[in-house]
Amino acid sequence: MNVGYSDTFFIDWSRALLAAYAIMPIGFLLMGLVKKFINHKLPNTKAYKRNLITGILMACIMESMLAFSTASKTIGFANQTAFLNGWLEGFLVALPVGLTLMVIVSMTIKPKIEAFLKS
Repeated sequence: MNVGYSDTFFIDWSRALLAAYAIMPIGFLLMGLVKKFINHKLPNTKAYKRNLITGILMACIMESMLAFSTASKTIGFANQTAFLNGWLEGFLVALPVGLTLMVIVSMTIKPKIEAFLKS
C-alpha cells in the first residue's frame, strides 16, 4: 500500500518484512517499558484500562516505526516530502490493523502470559 504495485513490489515487500523482524525485539522491550510507565502513572486504574492504554500506545509506536522502516527502504531520504508522505500513508493504512492486533494482544494474551509467569 505504501508504494503501490510495481515491478519491484515483491523485493520491496521482502525487505520491509525483514526490517519488521529486526524491529520486533525492540517492540518487546518497548512493551515492557510502556507497561511500566502506564502502571507508574496510573496506579489506581483498573488493569483492563491500563492494558487498553498500553495496547493503543504500542500500536501507535510500532506502526510508526514500521512505516518509517518501510518508507526508508522503499522511498529513501533524498526527497523529504515523498518520504514523509510515504511514511504517513503507510502509518495510516496500517494503524487500524495494528490497533486491532495490539488491543487484542494486550487485553487477552498478555494478561494470560503474565498470570502464567507469576504461577
